[in-house]
Amino acid sequence: MRHSMLTRLLAGMVAVVVLAVCTVAVVSRLTTSQEFESYVEHGRRTQLQRMATALAVHHERQRGWTAVNPLLQEISALVGQRAVLADSEGEVILDSEGRLEAGDDVPALPSTTVAVTSRGAPVGTLHIVPAGLASAEQAFIHSLTRSILWAALVAVAGGTALVVWFSRRTLSPVRSLTMAVRRMHQGELDQHVPVTTRDEIGELSHAFNAMTAELRQQEVLRRNMVSDLAHELRTPLANLQGYLEGMREGVIRPTPDLLASLHEETLMLGRLVRDLQDLALAEAGQLELALQPVALADLVRGGLAAVQREAEAKHVELVEALPENTPLVEVDPGRIIQVLRNLLWNAVDHTPAEGRVTVSAKPREAWVEVQVEDTGAGITDADLPHVFERFYRADPARSRTSGSGAGLGLTIAKQLVQAHGGNIWARSRPGAGAVFSFSVPRVGTAG
Repeated sequence: MRHSMLTRLLAGMVAVVVLAVCTVAVVSRLTTSQEFESYVEHGRRTQLQRMATALAVHHERQRGWTAVNPLLQEISALVGQRAVLADSEGEVILDSEGRLEAGDDVPALPSTTVAVTSRGAPVGTLHIVPAGLASAEQAFIHSLTRSILWAALVAVAGGTALVVWFSRRTLSPVRSLTMAVRRMHQGELDQHVPVTTRDEIGELSHAFNAMTAELRQQEVLRRNMVSDLAHELRTPLANLQGYLEGMREGVIRPTPDLLASLHEETLMLGRLVRDLQDLALAEAGQLELALQPVALADLVRGGLAAVQREAEAKHVELVEALPENTPLVEVDPGRIIQVLRNLLWNAVDHTPAEGRVTVSAKPREAWVEVQVEDTGAGITDADLPHVFERFYRADPARSRTSGSGAGLGLTIAKQLVQAHGGNIWARSRPGAGAVFSFSVPRVGTAG
């Protein structure tokens, strides 16, 4: 049988309340009874001393124990107990209940005794034989017990009600989270739970809401990826299929220009597949790097050469602005050229005709910061935080002829830079172009 968290919490807290209240009630009852009995005993001692004094006065007046029965009966009635008066020799003079005869020896009774002295000499002993507490005292103890019992019941009921209220209030956000998680399990990713507290559960609710927002974003990106990849694959595959079928049927002649176009289509498909493979390896942490000292200028020239044709087709000027004596960097040359190629493709694609793309570098203490700056339209504040996310494109309608047209180029660049231990970032103002920067380690600082 499955027990909910609320049931277990309630059972545990109620058990604690009941145990605490019962413990207090029992200890209070015992302590109060003991203190009350001590108080009663002290009162009796004082009272008996006064009775012994009264018996001594009676003995002096009567010059003996003549007519002492009324006084002894009065003493017995006053204390509510059996009273036995004995002489100085221990023989019974009078028993208030008549159980002992005059002249009998006083038996070993569980009694409270007090000596009766007259003019400094012992003339007798008063024995009070207890038969339990007096009726008034017993009534007081019973009343006290009832009061403690009622107080304990009220405390348990009140404590239980408070525990129920507190438990429900505490676990209400947990139930909301549980229901939201169940709905997410059923495919409803658009979940949001209210944050009603500032404790650990509130932090958990915040984290859950952030997670669901990220999942929704990733779901949108995933759907866009499927659509973009389908589009990127459909066009070149349709072209290849159409031309190949035409050549097979003799409708189209395989001219050199046609074969070059088909070859370009296969290269584009190959770039897309390689980009997907590189991204998968980088995100899985399985990307192997062949680190070696290399001149940054050689890397930049390699990246510029890779996009030279695209830049000339768009009439975009490519500018190399590296400072003199740029230090050597310790990187995997092929991977960093791939980073530069992706950043340059992105810059050229977003730069209008007669624009300019500039590659520069700034040596730092342990790093070299490389910048790719364009004169395009820039990136909006809403899109800037997402430019390195997988499959993200600020304008979904744009499509490029490179394999990065599905929105993978900047994501791959980020993964490759981070694999080298560096960072990559972007800054931009709408209408003022964009600057993409990344850092790579100088020789002797990698690792």
